[in-house]
Amino acid sequence: MRTALRPAALAPSSAASAAAIDWAVGQRPWVEAELAKLPVGNPFEPGEHIPLEGVEPLIVWNAALPRTVRLEHGALTSDGPREGVARRV
Repeated sequence: MRTALRPAALAPSSAASAAAIDWAVGQRPWVEAELAKLPVGNPFEPGEHIPLEGVEPLIVWNAALPRTVRLEHGALTSDGPREGVARRV
């Protein structure tokens, strides 16, 4: 899963802003090349293990419980509607 990046530049004056934007635009090929090296992400799904705080808890889902996310007893529990698990985790 890739998300669109929205560029932003901070500079002390409008003249410096123009120079900062020109520099950033010139870095686009490098940024795109670095992003291309990243593995394609997958949404988090129940039954998968994910790295979190030095451990790899199992993602557990229970539709009957309220929309909460908890890390307890080696499991990362994301309850509520199934379609919202990846977003909540």
